[in-house]
Amino acid sequence: MKANPLQRVIERSCTDATFRAALIARPRETLVEAGIEVPPDVEIRVHENSEERMFIVLPTAGESTLGGTRAKLPVGAVANLPAGISMEWRETLNLPRRTLVVRGQINSTTSPAFRRELENAFFDVDLDMSGVEHMGSAGLGALVAAQQTLRGRDCAMFLRLVPENITHLLEMSGLLNLFDIQGVEEYRQLFPKGAKTLFGGVSPTKPITDQS
Repeated sequence: MKANPLQRVIERSCTDATFRAALIARPRETLVEAGIEVPPDVEIRVHENSEERMFIVLPTAGESTLGGTRAKLPVGAVANLPAGISMEWRETLNLPRRTLVVRGQINSTTSPAFRRELENAFFDVDLDMSGVEHMGSAGLGALVAAQQTLRGRDCAMFLRLVPENITHLLEMSGLLNLFDIQGVEEYRQLFPKGAKTLFGGVSPTKPITDQS
């Protein structure tokens, strides 16, 4: 798993006195030299802990951080998608985390947008697949690539409410063990009478109830 680039800067500052001094005196320029671009509207402050003073830095509620940059957690429908697919970000109670609800088909036409949306995430993602009607080989490739990108950011992706045909496709492709998966039948067993909420406060795309 790739390290957070900011973590590498912190580790270097602990062993390189010259680099540490530069980071304190010229934080923006030093981060750029280390390969970390910081938006011009973001203020950078570097503080040193001491025996008499300790700083604790908390991310702003509802925001995700990576490498010194800030990213607003998305919510709502994803715009500018090709025909055949819709995606919507929903909040969870476990910030910073979001559920991406996908409906339609993930094929050669729609998979680039699907992959792009996932790879824009800097937080853990619950992927609600209950509304996915079809996934082809291009969709599988997008799913694997997105997971690798998220892992490189120390983030995780969980496949939720996966239809049986897609679970079978993952199994036949030898990819089933690469993902944390919860299928529809597993959901039925966990919530035999249905449930109003799922995954920390997110309503299921298609509530499943006991038909008996």
